[in-house]
Amino acid sequence: MRASNNTRRCNVCGKLLIWDPAKELERDCPECSTWDQDVNNTDNSHDRVARGEVATLVSPGKVEGNLEISGSQTRSYRSARRELPKDAESQDL
Repeated sequence: MRASNNTRRCNVCGKLLIWDPAKELERDCPECSTWDQDVNNTDNSHDRVARGEVATLVSPGKVEGNLEISGSQTRSYRSARRELPKDAESQDL
Protein backbone atom coordinates (compact mmCIF):
# COMPACT_ATOMS: atom_id res chain seq x y z
CA MET A 1 0.00 0.00 0.00
CA ARG A 2 1.34 3.37 -0.94
CA ALA A 3 1.42 6.14 1.61
CA SER A 4 0.90 8.87 -0.94
CA ASN A 5 -0.62 12.13 0.25
CA ASN A 6 -0.10 11.37 3.95
CA THR A 7 1.69 14.71 4.26
CA ARG A 8 -0.75 16.68 2.10
CA ARG A 9 -4.05 15.29 3.44
CA CYS A 10 -5.31 17.17 6.50
CA ASN A 11 -5.63 14.71 9.36
CA VAL A 12 -8.39 16.78 10.96
CA CYS A 13 -10.88 17.23 8.09
CA GLY A 14 -9.44 14.96 5.35
CA LYS A 15 -9.08 17.72 2.76
CA LEU A 16 -6.27 17.11 0.25
CA LEU A 17 -4.12 20.23 -0.05
CA ILE A 18 -1.87 20.81 -3.04
CA TRP A 19 1.39 22.48 -1.96
CA ASP A 20 5.12 21.84 -1.87
CA PRO A 21 6.02 20.22 1.48
CA ALA A 22 9.73 20.71 0.71
CA LYS A 23 9.28 24.48 0.93
CA GLU A 24 6.89 24.78 3.90
CA LEU A 25 7.08 22.94 7.20
CA GLU A 26 3.72 24.20 8.49
CA ARG A 27 0.51 24.36 6.52
CA ASP A 28 -2.77 26.21 7.03
CA CYS A 29 -5.79 24.11 6.15
CA PRO A 30 -8.46 26.53 4.90
CA GLU A 31 -11.17 24.31 6.40
CA CYS A 32 -9.98 23.78 9.96
CA SER A 33 -6.47 24.19 11.35
CA THR A 34 -2.72 24.75 11.04
CA TRP A 35 -0.40 21.77 11.33
CA ASP A 36 3.21 20.69 11.03
CA GLN A 37 3.63 18.42 8.00
CA ASP A 38 5.61 15.76 9.91
CA VAL A 39 3.06 15.56 12.72
CA ASN A 40 0.23 15.48 10.17
CA ASN A 41 1.95 12.64 8.26
CA THR A 42 2.44 10.67 11.48
CA ASP A 43 -1.19 11.16 12.51
CA ASN A 44 -2.40 10.00 9.08
CA SER A 45 -0.11 6.95 9.25
CA HIS A 46 -1.37 6.01 12.73
CA ASP A 47 -4.97 6.37 11.56
CA ARG A 48 -4.30 4.03 8.62
CA VAL A 49 -2.79 1.40 10.94
CA ALA A 50 -5.78 1.71 13.30
CA ARG A 51 -8.21 1.19 10.40
CA GLY A 52 -6.31 -1.94 9.35
CA GLU A 53 -5.11 -0.48 6.05
CA VAL A 54 -1.44 -0.92 6.96
CA ALA A 55 0.09 -3.91 8.70
CA THR A 56 2.69 -3.29 11.38
CA LEU A 57 5.93 -5.28 11.40
CA VAL A 58 6.11 -5.43 15.19
CA SER A 59 3.33 -7.11 17.14
CA PRO A 60 2.90 -5.56 20.59
CA GLY A 61 3.41 -7.67 23.68
CA LYS A 62 0.41 -9.07 25.52
CA VAL A 63 -0.37 -7.56 28.91
CA GLU A 64 -2.93 -8.63 31.48
CA GLY A 65 -3.31 -6.16 34.31
CA ASN A 66 0.22 -5.16 35.24
CA LEU A 67 1.81 -8.39 33.99
CA GLU A 68 3.44 -8.78 30.60
CA ILE A 69 2.40 -12.21 29.31
CA SER A 70 4.58 -12.14 26.20
CA GLY A 71 7.03 -9.67 24.69
CA SER A 72 6.70 -7.94 21.36
CA GLN A 73 7.52 -9.93 18.24
CA THR A 74 9.02 -8.79 14.97
CA ARG A 75 7.29 -10.21 11.91
CA SER A 76 8.36 -10.50 8.33
CA TYR A 77 6.94 -8.09 5.78
CA ARG A 78 5.26 -11.00 3.99
CA SER A 79 3.51 -12.24 7.14
CA ALA A 80 2.33 -8.71 8.04
CA ARG A 81 0.94 -8.20 4.51
CA ARG A 82 -1.17 -11.36 4.82
CA GLU A 83 -3.15 -9.67 7.61
CA LEU A 84 -4.31 -6.78 5.42
CA PRO A 85 -7.82 -6.85 3.99
CA LYS A 86 -7.80 -7.91 0.33
CA ASP A 87 -8.81 -4.46 -0.95
CA ALA A 88 -6.45 -2.44 1.31
CA GLU A 89 -3.56 -2.64 -1.15
CA SER A 90 -5.49 -0.87 -3.89
CA GLN A 91 -6.68 1.99 -1.69
CA ASP A 92 -4.92 5.33 -2.00
CA LEU A 93 -6.10 7.40 0.93
